This record gives sequence, C-alpha cells and structure tokens, in this order.
Amino acid sequence: MKDLFISILNMSLTASYVAGLVFIARWGLKRLKLPTIFAYMLWAVVFIRLVLPISFESPLSLVPGKVNMIPGQITSELTPKIDSGINAADDSVNNAIAALPAPNPANSVNPMGIIMEALAAVWIVGMLALVSYAIVSYARLHRKLSIATRVRDYIYESDQIKAPFVMGMLRPRIFLPLGLANEDFNYIVKHEQTHIRRYDYLIKPAAFLVLAVHWFNPMIWLSYYLMIKDMEMSCDESVMKRSEGDTRAAYSYTLLSLASKQRGFLGPLSFGESNVKERVRNIMNYKKPVFWTGCVMIAIVIIFSVGLLSNPLKALEPEGQYEQLWKYRTEYVGNSGKVSSISGHLDYPAPFKYDHIELQTKNKPYGLTVYIAMEEAVTEHQLPTAEQLAAAKPYFHKNALLLYGLIGNVDEIVFQLKGESEENSLFYTREWAQARVEKPVFSLTEKKEDFLAFLKTVDELALKDQVIQTVEGFGQNLKHVRIVTVPEEKTKELIDQYYTPYVAKELITAWKEHIESTPGRELSSPWPERIEVQSVIFTNDAASVVQGHIIGMAGGEIVGKDAVAIHLKLEDGKWKIDQIEEK
Repeated sequence: MKDLFISILNMSLTASYVAGLVFIARWGLKRLKLPTIFAYMLWAVVFIRLVLPISFESPLSLVPGKVNMIPGQITSELTPKIDSGINAADDSVNNAIAALPAPNPANSVNPMGIIMEALAAVWIVGMLALVSYAIVSYARLHRKLSIATRVRDYIYESDQIKAPFVMGMLRPRIFLPLGLANEDFNYIVKHEQTHIRRYDYLIKPAAFLVLAVHWFNPMIWLSYYLMIKDMEMSCDESVMKRSEGDTRAAYSYTLLSLASKQRGFLGPLSFGESNVKERVRNIMNYKKPVFWTGCVMIAIVIIFSVGLLSNPLKALEPEGQYEQLWKYRTEYVGNSGKVSSISGHLDYPAPFKYDHIELQTKNKPYGLTVYIAMEEAVTEHQLPTAEQLAAAKPYFHKNALLLYGLIGNVDEIVFQLKGESEENSLFYTREWAQARVEKPVFSLTEKKEDFLAFLKTVDELALKDQVIQTVEGFGQNLKHVRIVTVPEEKTKELIDQYYTPYVAKELITAWKEHIESTPGRELSSPWPERIEVQSVIFTNDAASVVQGHIIGMAGGEIVGKDAVAIHLKLEDGKWKIDQIEEK
C-alpha cells in the first residue's frame, strides 16, 4: 500500500507543477480576451499527469528534472530525503525528516516506514469518504427528481430545483426549474446540450474521481474548481458562437434571472449553474474568434501540452543511478539502515521488486537475505515461473556483486523470492564474488572513482552472464525438439515452444522452413543434453560469439562433445542466437 501511496504522491507533486503553469497560461489567455475553450483544453494535461505514472521524454519538456521527488526506497533509507530540485522546499522537509528517531538496527525498523504506512491508511480513508459522499449526494438528488415532468425527449422540469443542470452518465438528461420564459428556456437548453455534445457529463465525474484520489493536495482542489469554471464559460461562449446576432445581453439576463442565493451541492455527476457574476462578465467581453486566430491558438495549445506532458531528457551518465549507492557503503552488515538502502536502490528485473531484508549477525558466517516480491502478484505468495527466474539470474548475479562490493563483512547473500522453497532462492558467497573479479571485492570500492570503475566491471560481467544464460537455456532445450522421429508439423510446434525465447526470429523462420538444418534430438539415444560455454567474445555492443561444446548423453553418461560457435545479437533488448556453426 505504501508503494502505491508514494507513486500517487509523486504524480500529485508533478501534476501540481504542471497545474501551476496552466494557472499562468489561463491568466494570460484571459488577459488577451481569448476564448475560454483553450484554457479548458489545457486541464486535460493536468488530468493525464494525475492518472498516468509514466510519460515520454522530450527536449520540449517544461517539467523540472526531478519527476520522482520522493524515492521509492524512502522507507528503507538510513537518512530518508526528498529531492524536488527546489532547495528551500527540500531543506524544510529534509530537516523535519532528520528530526525523526533513527532506524533500529536490531529490529530493522525505520520510523519513516511506519509514518508512510499510516499516511497511506489516512489517504485511503479520505478517498473512500469523498467517493461515498458523492454517491450519497447523487442518490439523494436522483430520488428528488424521480417525479420530474418530461417536457420532450431528454428534457425534464421539476419544482424541486432552482437551477438547470445535466444529470446522468449513461443517459444524460437536462433538468430545468419550472416557469422558465421561452427565451430563457431556449438559451439554457442550448447551454446544457453543449455539455452533452462535449461529453462534459463524463469528464466532470472522472475529474472528481481523480480529485478524490489526490484529495490531500490543495493544488488539485483549486485545479478542479477552475476547470469547472472554464467548462461553464466555454459552454456559454459556444452558445454565443452558434447564436445569430448579438445575444450577449439577453443571454446574460437569462443567467442573472436564474441566480439563486441557495445553491446546494448537486454532486460531481451533475452540472449546476455557478459563478454567475464572472460568467456574465465573460459573456459581455466575448467576441467571436477569427478563424486564423483559432488555428494559431490550437497549435500553441498542442505545443504547450507536449511540453507539460513530457519529461525532460535524462542525462546520459555512465555510472547512472548506481553512483548514489556508494554513499551507503559500510564495513558492517549489521548497519541495517545502510544495508537496506543499498538493497532497495538496486535494479531488479521485471516482474521482480525489492520487498525487505533480513540480517544474520549473531555469528559467522554473517548473512543478508533480500526478499523479493512479484510486481503483478495475484496473491502474496505467488511464485515466479522457471522462465522468469532463469531470465533474471544475470541481474541477481550483478546485484550480488554490488552488495559484496559495498558491504565489508557479509559472507553469504540470499535473494529469496516470495515463498519458502529453496528452488526460489539464489545463494551467493563472498568466495564466489572474489573469484568473479579476481580480487577482494570490498577493496575495489574504497574511493568513489574506484567504485565507478568497479561498476563498469560488474556491467561487463552482467552482459556476459546474459549471453551465457541465453546459450545455456537454449542448450537445455535441445533434447526437447525432436527431429526426424516426429512429423514436421510437430517439430515446428516444438521449435516455437522451446527455441523462441532464445533464438532470433529470422533463424526460427529458417529452421521451420528447412527442418533438416534445425539442431535438436534426432535419436532417442544419444541426445544433446546441454551446451558447455568456454568463452564469450563481444564483436560490438550488439553482437557476440560464444565458443563451446554440445554435450551428448546416453545412459546417464557423456558420450560426445561437438564443438560449436554460437553467434548472438540483441533483438528487442534481449540476446538471441543468430547463427550456429558446427566445427
């Protein structure tokens, strides 16, 4: 729950910045006496920012560099901080955070985690309260209008209301107070029909639902209020535009005659007439826009919207996000704050994510268990598939090396995927790590520049692990693809089933067209059991060659080794086999 709340907080903060720019643009449009419809269009950008946690990057972005101001690992950091890019705000909030009690190393308890859990609970309660209030208000109004008289089509009259409005999402209907003069009737119906034609009856409840999610943010309340004002005034302008002659005075009189001192809350699913004074002023200042003015303004709104919707381009730094890990470097695995910060800041491959840690510091060997959850878990204990676990191993190898490089006295590291089965855990030792880098790992990160060099070494090893993982995964499936001993159509099905995760699309197609060239199991015995990798050579950033042997088995014993050169390339971000040469 706290992870979702942190995500909502980040979206809300970014949307607040965007809303601030919309406020300024709205003020400028008003000063230039341009149609309100352009301001109304800009609120769609704020809505999208409040709903979608992801965006695209663009050099036109007007958003500051820090999009995720609250880090997802804030609940596990030794010294939690926010980084909004606004020094005054950051200093104020971070000083307050620093005053919190320090994390308890013995119990791995961080006060920030408790605070975020409590805030998340308050957020849920507030959201449910707002939604419940809206539903109850709508139900009461619906019951009051159940005896309304139908005038024609979807237009009704009632003596229970004093102002006209549209109500209903699936079947929008116009409700009018009794006793409207003919001219007033025509103007008001045109106004409400504009709401229906523009689907405002869907936009407003959707906006209220988003407001309910972000109820804690006063900027979003103000945005909602101003959006409704722009919605109403742009409807007024639409009526003026579609009317013949100068009807500003007559239409203004209609609004004034409907003004009531007692409005009441109609709920988010209906439209009441409000802000009459400002609407009348807007009507009296209204001028029908020139065609080319409208075209230019639409282009400006589109460009401005792209700037608000997009995130700034990320700086391309070789050390990337891992540079910040070095500040958590510690000689002792018992320093739970720093160890949890390191573990939480590591990259985990989809669909895995960091959950929490557990330390073993009573006696040697000292241990660290990093618990991993599934991003799309249906239940708390859903386990990964064999394919997901196999594909993720190179990334966990990399994370294990980084942990050994940053924690001085940890002897054993376990990545425990949710569940108690040993098959769903990855176990590492310090001896394994030192054998990989051929030096004492912790000594390679003493200085920041040393750590950056260590990162490059780890990245190279991770790349090599990914290539080996592809080749070994392919080798383990060779025995499942039968050649000659089954019909060709069956062989093609087996190729799709067992080779697709490891082999490039073009080679898959070629093998299916020429079954005789496909590697696999031609006899019941012997059969190809696996591929032993001898060396990996990268010919460029997107191509590599693996030298190795296909191991033949019969009766549980090795009966042959066939030398092969396996060429791989990057395809859709994954290493895939592009060619196999038998020697």
